Amino acid sequence: MYRLVYFLGIGFAFDFASSSATGSATGSACTIFANPVTVTTVTYTYWALPSPTPDNIWLYEHNRERRLTSLTDLQADPQLSDLAISLSTSLALRGCPLEHNITGASRQNLYAAYGTTFPNVSDAISMWIDEKNLLSKPGVTFEETGHYLNIVAEDISKVGCGSGIGQDCVVITCNYS
Repeated sequence: MYRLVYFLGIGFAFDFASSSATGSATGSACTIFANPVTVTTVTYTYWALPSPTPDNIWLYEHNRERRLTSLTDLQADPQLSDLAISLSTSLALRGCPLEHNITGASRQNLYAAYGTTFPNVSDAISMWIDEKNLLSKPGVTFEETGHYLNIVAEDISKVGCGSGIGQDCVVITCNYS
């Protein structure tokens, strides 16, 4: 079922069952709507990202970056999240060493912060995404860009993230499969 939605003066038919929206731009009335709508932009397809919430900000940030590279959205995986929480908590209780344990996942990103104020998961993901700026530099290694490459890997479809807080540190883990 389609519902007409306006965004920046453009009419969209939104399919709530599939979470996709299409906008048509012919310069004249679009007759796919119950009432014709005049639009003045080019034809394109637009997929709406759900608004970020504290519970899904990590999924939102991953999918926002993947869409910039024309990749499919990742799906949240509760088992990967449980593994991420378990590893993050274990590492946090030991002083936050960055020790990978990819049991149950094919890829993993780790982030640690130390001190009395801690960043949130969005800050960690932003740091990983910023690694893409290194890709065009000669001699760059996977160790320098691997977090970003995990986020935009074509062979993954699921992600689960979690954090653990220690006495003076926090660990954020994202697992991918």
